[in-house]
Amino acid sequence: MRNRLFLLIGALVIFFFFLFSSCAKQELTKDELQRLEQIRERSFEFIKEIVDDFFKADAFGGESHYEKIVKKYKDIFERENIKIVQKAMRVTNDPEEKKKLDYLRVYLIDGHVGQETAKYEDQMNKLTSEAVIIVNNDTIPYRHYGYVMSYEPDREKRKRISFARIPTIEKQKALITEQMAKTDSMLEEFGYRNEAEFLEDYRLADFEKFAQVCKSFIKSTDSLYFALFKEYAPKMTKVSADTFRSWDFSLLFKGGMFDKYFPKENLVINMKKTLLDLGIDMEKQKALTLDTEDRPKKQPRAACYPVSIPNDVRINLKPIGGHDDYDGFNHEMGHAQHFLHSKEKGFEFNYLGNNTVTETYAFLLEYLIDDPNYLKEHFKFTQNDLKDFVRYRAFIRLLMTRIYCAHFLFERLLYTNAPDLMEEYVKINQPVLGYTFARIDSLRYLLSGDHFYSADYLRAWFLEAQLKKVLQDRYGEKWNKNPEAGEYLKTLWATGCRWTGQELAEFIGVGRVDYGALKQELEWMASYGQ
Repeated sequence: MRNRLFLLIGALVIFFFFLFSSCAKQELTKDELQRLEQIRERSFEFIKEIVDDFFKADAFGGESHYEKIVKKYKDIFERENIKIVQKAMRVTNDPEEKKKLDYLRVYLIDGHVGQETAKYEDQMNKLTSEAVIIVNNDTIPYRHYGYVMSYEPDREKRKRISFARIPTIEKQKALITEQMAKTDSMLEEFGYRNEAEFLEDYRLADFEKFAQVCKSFIKSTDSLYFALFKEYAPKMTKVSADTFRSWDFSLLFKGGMFDKYFPKENLVINMKKTLLDLGIDMEKQKALTLDTEDRPKKQPRAACYPVSIPNDVRINLKPIGGHDDYDGFNHEMGHAQHFLHSKEKGFEFNYLGNNTVTETYAFLLEYLIDDPNYLKEHFKFTQNDLKDFVRYRAFIRLLMTRIYCAHFLFERLLYTNAPDLMEEYVKINQPVLGYTFARIDSLRYLLSGDHFYSADYLRAWFLEAQLKKVLQDRYGEKWNKNPEAGEYLKTLWATGCRWTGQELAEFIGVGRVDYGALKQELEWMASYGQ
């Protein structure tokens, strides 16, 4: 009995020794806790400075200073800081704090790699801002390629302009190749075999499962897509679907026959009315800055710059008119309203996490342009043009979704260093788009990679249609004219970047992110007025 008692006491001593020594070993020291707060504070300062720099480079056409700023804040992304965050994740029992720390962990790893790859960002910005396309006696800024192609009626000239990009594309490819190799080598120290493995963490996605979703969406929309492509290729470009090529794409997207309904002068006025209907007065949003100046080197693509959420949010745009102009502005305003209404206090839940949610809100405002009720009230469409426009918009949205499905499937090869990438790029994309690829299209294979942002866009497209259905069920078909719908959206926006797409889906009551609602909406739009 005595021996058994000694054994029991001995076992308890050993147990408590390991228990408390383990706790002592895991508990963050005072210095580590202080360092963790410094990481968060410095990260916020870094984000503010880098976003401000992006805004100035895009708005004024100057060089970016990404590498210089990254070096200034290099202390944030030291390996020791990542270890502290990983240790804090092991210690905490608070699910919210653990989520913040996980967001912070992938952000720091990404920034650690960015220390060595920042120079490529600056080089790419410098290259594209200075590059020109020379065709005959015309000199076209490289960044204005899409705009010029949208208005060029001469098909042969469009082809020459397209092929004249090759020298710049080759330089871009060289930079991307170097950057990808450096990124892979650095990610190995964190246990990732390649960039795709890291990005699966970064995008909070199961890429294998999502690949099956993409393939399913493509297959389920084949018949509708090819019927619409056959109809709208000649209508928008005067080129049949059989002879269509990539240099006809800008005209297809432009939808120039509808330009008269979307004058650039009404762009901002229309947005003010749209937000007022939701109970939001843009004029009173002092934290919102709109830069609409027309500068020669200005980035023409609309973009949102959340310099300091929710106190300093900017939108850069260069109005040119047309429905795609309204698309871009509406989209970026969706981001802006999300950031302006955030009630989150922490750095992670304002700036980090997954972009699926903020893209969902951006698409929600953008696709008001597809709503016949909205179009009737805000634009002066004839009945026949209204029917045609809604059907055309179904085609464009379906086309974009299929393009990004193909992007995602190709990125799974691109970021795992698969062989024969150029051939695989054509093999994946050509059947999805339905036209023959030329040499210029094949050469662009490296430029199609965007670090799996395709996954965020696709999930946002699916989720936007689901959220819109919820709004219609709660507030009626004209939900966008109901201030109560605006109040509901504010409750969603208030959570900043806290939620994943799946968590937003659960909160609004749809269960999971699914493409069913989007497919149904596009089919309805395609049959509108038929």
